[in-house]
Amino acid sequence: MTCSPADVIQTDVLLIGGGIVGLWMRALFTHSSIRTFLIERAELGAGQTVASQGILHAGVKYALSGERTRAAEMAESVQPIWSECLAGTSCPDLSGVRVLAEHMSIWTTTDLRSKIAAAGAARAMRSHVSGSDKPNVVNVSSDAFAGAPGNISRYTVGERVIDAHSLVREMAKASADPILTHASVTSIQRNADSTWSISALERDGIEHEVVAQYCIFAAGEGNEALLKLAGVQHPPQMQRRPLHMVMARHAPCVLHGHCLKLSTVPRLTITTSTDADGVHTWWIGGQIAETGIERTEETQRAFARKELKACLPWLNLKDIELATCRINRAEGVTPNGSRPDGPIVHLLDGLAVVWPTKLVLAPVAAQQVVDTVCANVERNTSKQIAASNGQDVVVAPYPWHREDVQWK
Repeated sequence: MTCSPADVIQTDVLLIGGGIVGLWMRALFTHSSIRTFLIERAELGAGQTVASQGILHAGVKYALSGERTRAAEMAESVQPIWSECLAGTSCPDLSGVRVLAEHMSIWTTTDLRSKIAAAGAARAMRSHVSGSDKPNVVNVSSDAFAGAPGNISRYTVGERVIDAHSLVREMAKASADPILTHASVTSIQRNADSTWSISALERDGIEHEVVAQYCIFAAGEGNEALLKLAGVQHPPQMQRRPLHMVMARHAPCVLHGHCLKLSTVPRLTITTSTDADGVHTWWIGGQIAETGIERTEETQRAFARKELKACLPWLNLKDIELATCRINRAEGVTPNGSRPDGPIVHLLDGLAVVWPTKLVLAPVAAQQVVDTVCANVERNTSKQIAASNGQDVVVAPYPWHREDVQWK
């Protein structure tokens, strides 16, 4: 979308951040007849959204200790929202999103501690976990386990895996309100009439000014700098959880699942992307990504090869190529630095700051902000420039499609 640099863009709500929660709020505001303008410093979805594994966690991952947790309950509670949106019966309409799998696999190694972990998760989430031999259970990773030995345990769990790239594209189409990408916010000021004036600079040097009744920071890791730029006194604090993810290209099959050990984090969490030529790429997280922050790229690749062999010894992995990618998960602060149980939302005077924590919790975070803003913003009072229809918006590439990836 292009604008004349002389234009002053007036809108009801300014959204900064074009990830899943920013786009979700944009759709809900449009549904509530509140006009928005969204600014993204790169492509839509850049950062945590496209780099997520696309898993709509139903709570099993958070119940690996064998006990129900608040995080598990929250993840479970949001499943109906996702189901309705993916079916196209609720806002936003996500019926065009590619669902890569309806179920995830959970499997163990022959290690006793791994089997104990799986049994604990099964007890904690009886409504979601089934033995792989039960009828009417879709097993999306059957090829991956065709040659598995009989002494491993395997379950399926009702957790969808969605294609994050198509999710961002469909979210962009869910509203006709304007989006400005590849633009950096250079100033944020509160006006005497309690509106906000924001300046944004495009890469080609064109500068825009936006005046909004309400301003929302949904920029993930970028929220920290935005709060400083806005001069917020005693700003909400943010924490980073660095991850060193692994990519395995030319994987032998499709696999969406968790390999468990006696820990609150899966040993490996694998989802699969398949390109037009039928090449499978595994996107690998879990404990390997958390502990991998201390490893170099070379040692992380070597460790990943050993872990894959240990967790999937029956598969032929000789043709895989490995690469790694470092990303930061940005979250609201918790007292002990652990991952928050749910989204973190701070509602200030005319300003909201939001960290969804996990992809699956974006609807909860978005709705909380939208409900508050709708009660404080006058609808349709602003002049607005011509809108983009979302069709020409550029979505950030997957990490394994980036030109700088070094495969070994």
